Amino acid sequence: MGGKNYQIVNLEELVNNQGFSSIDEYENGELTYGGSSLPAENIKFNEDFNINSIPFKIIRNSKIKDNIEVEGQTVTFPTTSIKRIHFLSLSVYGSYFQEVKLFNDKMFLESKPFYTTDLAMNAPEFEGVIEGLKFDYLHNKKGKVPFLNGTIWYSNIDLTSPKPINTIQFEDNPAIHVFSITLEEEEK
Repeated sequence: MGGKNYQIVNLEELVNNQGFSSIDEYENGELTYGGSSLPAENIKFNEDFNINSIPFKIIRNSKIKDNIEVEGQTVTFPTTSIKRIHFLSLSVYGSYFQEVKLFNDKMFLESKPFYTTDLAMNAPEFEGVIEGLKFDYLHNKKGKVPFLNGTIWYSNIDLTSPKPINTIQFEDNPAIHVFSITLEEEEK
């Protein structure tokens, strides 16, 4: 019996929002209309890290973007027999869920709910969502906000059975921000 196999999805071409800013560029945050962002000093971009023994990576591309503001994007990757999809995400202006559609090429396979919780909440709103990365403060267009904590939340989608998947399609909800996606492959 083999161990668990994971594949971190490369989101570099899809990230379209700046969710992190350093203290000297705090005005560039884009999570909210007020320019909220998480402290970049507390994260290592483009390096693998683990949460609950699951590998993740938060990409920062050349345009200083680090998350997907969800607007109906399609995420593609090499076809893999997937049993679970792991997410690091947050939402703003409330906690949300949406259906995520799963495909093999253009063949629809399954639709599953994806849950996330508001950036500023101290506890998750939905069952199955847990704290992923906690930050002691936030930034906004005026600078450091020491009295507000921020959280990137961990959640996952369990498939009804392992399936050969190469596409994840999100709905349109720009209040949801996805920082990392990891695929858990069927054990061989």
